[in-house]
Amino acid sequence: MKILSEILSPNICVICQRPCVEIPDHPCLCRRCLQTLPWRADRSRIEIGDITANRPDFYRNNKKADIFAACDYEGRLRRCLIDLKFYGRTGMARPLAAILARAIRCLRIDPDAIAAVPLHSTRLKERGYNQAGLLAAYCADLITRPDISELMLRVKNTERQSEQADRFARMDNLQGAFSLDLTKTRQLENLLLHRHILLIDDVLTTGATMMEAARPLLEQGAVVSCIAVASDHP
Repeated sequence: MKILSEILSPNICVICQRPCVEIPDHPCLCRRCLQTLPWRADRSRIEIGDITANRPDFYRNNKKADIFAACDYEGRLRRCLIDLKFYGRTGMARPLAAILARAIRCLRIDPDAIAAVPLHSTRLKERGYNQAGLLAAYCADLITRPDISELMLRVKNTERQSEQADRFARMDNLQGAFSLDLTKTRQLENLLLHRHILLIDDVLTTGATMMEAARPLLEQGAVVSCIAVASDHP
């Protein structure tokens, strides 16, 4: 039996699609779904050494980024992420960003700034929005950190990662795909050198996109962590 506040509430949980009382900092998520999400918990850190083991050229100066995922890519959460990315349901971004923010706090990641993994201008024009950009904007607001996504560029219109034969093909597909906006040199110097930047994406599969997107930040002297809402990585 629903309590009166639930009946009167205009909020609908994006996971179970039922009316819910809004939880502070967790819009459009009910308590039950928040508790039963497929949180990765002690599996949040993604170990991707097998991807780079045979590619010593991948990182320069042995600089690496820590990579995390908040949840497993399954169930209704998977459906929400697909709806956000492919079906224009941008309203999903705010509650999904709240899931990211919760994981960031639990993992005690304390970045100086947040940035989204960018889309190429062609893909952005086709889709009309960057789902990672929406997540980063909301997440930055929730953890009160600046969003510096405008500094990130995708300079290579890569083929879709899902169409690549294996993880090594994904790496080759992405190599050289990301850069920084060099017209904002002063901002780069002030915002990146020795600063901790948290890269945001929606879904992580092999980690190749996150690793390559982190490269230009690392080369500018930043410390980089990456986090996705969900991953199907073991």
